[in-house]
Amino acid sequence: MENNILENTQQNPFDDEKSNIFGHIYLANVRNRLRELENPNDIDCKRWIWELVQNAKDSISGRSDRTSVDIEIIISGDTYTFRHNGSPFTISNLTALLYKYSSGKTNDCESTGRFGTGFLTTHCLSKNVKISGEVILRNKAEPQGFTVTMYREGEDEQLLEGLKNTEKSFRTPIEVNGWTTYVYEAVTKRNKEAGDLGIKNFKENISKVMLFCSEINSIQLNENGNEYSITRDIVIENLSGGCQMLYFHIHDNHREYTKKFLCNKVDEPNELLSQKFGKKRNLRLCCAIQLDEKNDILIEPECPCLFCSLPLVGSEKHVLPFIINSPDFEPDSERQAILLEGNKMNEKTQKLSDPGVNMIILHRAQEMYVNLLKSVCCNGVGKRYHLTRGLCSTPCVTNFFDKNWYKENFMQPMRTILHQHPIVWNGNFYSRLTEVYLPKLSAYYNKEVTKDDTKQAYHFISKLYIGEVPEYEESILIENNIWKKDSRLKFISIEECVCKIEEWGTMDKLNTIMKDDDAWAWLDDFLVFIKKHHPEYLENHAIIPNMNSTFVKLTKNLASSKNVSEDMIHCIEKLGLSWKDNHIHKSILNYTSGTDHDTNYAVSKIRDHLTNWSKHFLTLMHYIPDDQDQEFIQKRKAIYEFCCTVWSDTMEEMKIIQTFPKELWNGIDDIIFKHLIKEISNYGKLDDHLYTIDFMIQFLKCVSKYYPDYRHYRLFPNQNGLFCTMDKIYEDNHIPDIFKECLKVCFDDDIKKELLDPRMSPINYLLPKDKKSIYSYNNKLKYYFELPESCNPNAHLNKDGKGLENIEYIKVEKKELAATYLIRILPEQNSSSSAEQESSLHFDYTSSASSKQRKLYHLYQLFTKTNDITQTIKENDQNEGIWKYSNTYIYRFIRNEIEKWEDLDSLSKALGKSDQEILTYLKQFIHHYSREGRVVLNQNNHFCRIDELQNEECFDDRPIPEVLKDISKLLGDDVKNCLVHPLMGKPCIKTMFYPQFCLKIDKMVKEWYEKPQNHSNSEFKEAAGNLIEIYFNDIGNKKANEYFPLTYNLKDPIILNVIYDKETRQNITKLGQYGKDAIKKLVQNPNIIKKIISGELDDNLFSSITHYDDHNDNVCVLRITGYSKITKFNIPCNAFFSFKDIIEFLHEYVNYLNDFKDSVKKEIIIYGEIYIYEYLCNSGLYKNVRWNRLSHEESQGEIIEYNGKKYCITPEDSLSHCGIIVETNDHQTIYVDVKSTNSQFNSKIPLFFDEKKIYKMKDQYSFNQYVSAIVYNVKSKPLHFFISLRDNLYQKIIQ
Repeated sequence: MENNILENTQQNPFDDEKSNIFGHIYLANVRNRLRELENPNDIDCKRWIWELVQNAKDSISGRSDRTSVDIEIIISGDTYTFRHNGSPFTISNLTALLYKYSSGKTNDCESTGRFGTGFLTTHCLSKNVKISGEVILRNKAEPQGFTVTMYREGEDEQLLEGLKNTEKSFRTPIEVNGWTTYVYEAVTKRNKEAGDLGIKNFKENISKVMLFCSEINSIQLNENGNEYSITRDIVIENLSGGCQMLYFHIHDNHREYTKKFLCNKVDEPNELLSQKFGKKRNLRLCCAIQLDEKNDILIEPECPCLFCSLPLVGSEKHVLPFIINSPDFEPDSERQAILLEGNKMNEKTQKLSDPGVNMIILHRAQEMYVNLLKSVCCNGVGKRYHLTRGLCSTPCVTNFFDKNWYKENFMQPMRTILHQHPIVWNGNFYSRLTEVYLPKLSAYYNKEVTKDDTKQAYHFISKLYIGEVPEYEESILIENNIWKKDSRLKFISIEECVCKIEEWGTMDKLNTIMKDDDAWAWLDDFLVFIKKHHPEYLENHAIIPNMNSTFVKLTKNLASSKNVSEDMIHCIEKLGLSWKDNHIHKSILNYTSGTDHDTNYAVSKIRDHLTNWSKHFLTLMHYIPDDQDQEFIQKRKAIYEFCCTVWSDTMEEMKIIQTFPKELWNGIDDIIFKHLIKEISNYGKLDDHLYTIDFMIQFLKCVSKYYPDYRHYRLFPNQNGLFCTMDKIYEDNHIPDIFKECLKVCFDDDIKKELLDPRMSPINYLLPKDKKSIYSYNNKLKYYFELPESCNPNAHLNKDGKGLENIEYIKVEKKELAATYLIRILPEQNSSSSAEQESSLHFDYTSSASSKQRKLYHLYQLFTKTNDITQTIKENDQNEGIWKYSNTYIYRFIRNEIEKWEDLDSLSKALGKSDQEILTYLKQFIHHYSREGRVVLNQNNHFCRIDELQNEECFDDRPIPEVLKDISKLLGDDVKNCLVHPLMGKPCIKTMFYPQFCLKIDKMVKEWYEKPQNHSNSEFKEAAGNLIEIYFNDIGNKKANEYFPLTYNLKDPIILNVIYDKETRQNITKLGQYGKDAIKKLVQNPNIIKKIISGELDDNLFSSITHYDDHNDNVCVLRITGYSKITKFNIPCNAFFSFKDIIEFLHEYVNYLNDFKDSVKKEIIIYGEIYIYEYLCNSGLYKNVRWNRLSHEESQGEIIEYNGKKYCITPEDSLSHCGIIVETNDHQTIYVDVKSTNSQFNSKIPLFFDEKKIYKMKDQYSFNQYVSAIVYNVKSKPLHFFISLRDNLYQKIIQ
């Protein structure tokens, strides 16, 4: 094995010297650089990895068998391993690496810097490097594996010793895997920092390196187990401008993502390069723009823009609008910049100089810039403002850089190119730089200004130039990267915005520009911004909006009024005061001039203005606060309403406001009240459209509470509607209008003048005086009624016989008219008096004066037929004086009406009342009011004067019998003409007694009898018969003998000779010959009875009497006694009746016929059936109750109403033999036939029982029953019981 290829066995005398010289040369090459790397700068720390990548790439340079290389970087703790699978070392380049020797790349277009001095930079990681791989030895065809350790620690001697140790460490051949490996051990802190910085820079730039270095197939990084790799992805060709889009896939540990680049490449022959290098050379150039996932231009400011295949680390200050890579770049020795200083052409060789090479590359890049711009614009790339990057000012490059050349030959053309393309996004579309306004924001970048201030400045400008400025970030970037002195560009500053606003003059234009945005909020913030950064603008430019929205300058008088409400400001302006002109608009919330006027200031301004009365006072009354206590609010509303009524032409709509303090109105309200009172008092009267009752009530309530002087003005409306002062008005205590009208019409005394309008009752409490009631005017009434009714000069003479002046009198017509008024005033009915008691048909002799007055009105109303409206007053002991004098005239009116008629019947018909009612009224009048005139009825119902009549004395608590009065009349003395009507009471002085009257009749009968010619006199015959056969029979023989001694002794002769003569007795006796059945038919007709007595009934008349129908042929006469027994009156069967029996029978039967007529009325029958039907149904004792007469269909019957209910009744021909059928719970049937009458229970009534019904009763099985229900008083308070024809009544049912 060849252990050391450097060993030479042959000795040469110059070898030692050559070795010594070589050592010094080696030290000269590495000493200084290694000393710098003892504490390497950041650029060196970032570059070390790229030097190794360059060596890997250069390893295949010029090799036709290799087109790509794979690279792996492994970091394990402090050990950094770099390896690649490029071409093996040649012995020459391995020697150059170990001895730090480079022949340069003068004509090598492929090598980026193969084994140049740049490798030394890797020693910032470690001075000792272990290298292994393959090497092709001289005269060897195949590569052999080797390993060597490079020792470069220490100073000169140590470095030389390290070189020897390096030589000694070389070993070959060894087994290798085809990979070249460099291993570094980071020992010092700076070594480790260099490792981190290098790896960081690697990650930042490796994608661009992959973009530019197609030779690198893949790179993998394993950083302590965290894997990082990058591989090529898709390529999109033939984009606009001849560009292409390249994608790279990144695997960063567990994160996967893509990077993409828009690039434009050229690889074209270049004559100048060919001349320079003496062979054909192409100009190789690639310009690229990195894009993010949103297709926006992505700038990585920490990355360099210059690449010579690999990044020129350290050239970051040379900023460009794109990344530019050219393997043909001529960088400085440390690859930190490109050479741009000097002439383009070498003066000696007339060929391209090294700077000239870079110049033609940058010139060619301008065309590629155009291509990139085209592709950017066509492919929707965003954030195009980055394309201005690097064109603002020349780069801050100090070495090898000609600024003038760069500006004139690169920057100016690039700017022109940029102007031609739409790169500025205004929020809606892209525009060219020359088409937009560029905000000038740099003034706000200093340390004292926050980033927010810069944004604010942009915000202000952008709102004034909507759609005409770039977006914020673009604006910042463009301003930072834009050139200022270019007439093609339009810059806009805050000051120019100020001038623009001032030019507008008002907020109108600003509102138009802002559209949907809040122009006020914008201007507010703008003013705050100006105050902070440019306060002088506020005094020099009118940009502050006052409350009229007009822009004004900042002055000493300009103030804000944030806490003064709009309502108060409105009020101040309405008062004619200037406020809005010199106060900042309320919408300006944050800016302030430094002076703020509060509510107190505003209040003082108003109060100072309102000192003397003017219509401006009314202006303040429009404002009603709703944030005060309710009492104060109501006061304000009330005053406003008052003002609206009084000054309707001046007042406007009420304004509900807030924040007006109560103190504002102090004293002002008093002035308002004073003028309100004057206006109302001067008007002097109520008005339906102006000063209404409601208005005056509300006004007085209010003014009495807040302005005590109101009492001295005419404000209280009397009942004529005129205003009076408080001391001349009285409360009206329910004085009737009739009374007021009476005094005015009859006596010309208008008491309404002193009475408060009753509608003003809610303010009665304000009146200090007593109330005025109707009886308060009793003395006036007395005075007026006691005045004479005519003027009699003779009655009013003084002592000298001369007439007195001003003698008052009132005509009787006026007094009578007054009486007709006063009678219509009625005392209220007290709670203890019922309506019935107060009616005109009843009179309580203990009634109060008020009750008597009410009754008098009823009498007056009745007799005079008046129906005037009345009014009531409360009962009071003093009320009697109201009518004390006027009632005399009312009596006269009533008396005059009665005296128009001769008798009761005429008066009753005239008044439309019954005799009974009129009698009652007359009794009331003569007993309680007046007996004067012909107003008292005698017993013949004729009107007489009271002194013409006698009272009738009762006998045994009964009046003189009517039969005696009739007898007296038959005898020629109608005693009723001189007797007061019994219903008139006993108003007369004289009295007629019963014994006295009997003796008078007794004497007259005797006198009449003693004259035989009178015996046949019909009137005497009737009088004698009534007295002897009827009245004597009633009172008995004893009393008859006592009161009628003369007649009693003569009764038998009078009977035989006067009452019933022989012919009459024979006529009555003949009746017996017609038999029982005939008598039953004959006696039903009273006319026939008269014929029997008169002897007119003969055989021919009897045979001519028509037969009766079946119903009448089967009639039995029944009467119900007081003991509820049934007695059947059968006519005696014998052919001859005694004269007395026939007379008694005829009298009794005629009375029964009258009751019979009532009992068979259809209405009475149906009422009785309804009553029994409801009674049985409501008892709940029976299974079923059916009324045969009841129909359930209204269309098939007649509607009858009884006790508030309606019933439909079937026709008569459909009825069965009984009215009601009852079914008991034990299945028994009870047939109920109802008999009813309107007579009282103790009356005797006849009842019909049809013969068919009687037979039906008899045919019933003993289990069933046939019952008659008897109903008395059916219309009022019915009373009933049940009877049966059977002996054994079913007690459980019929009770």
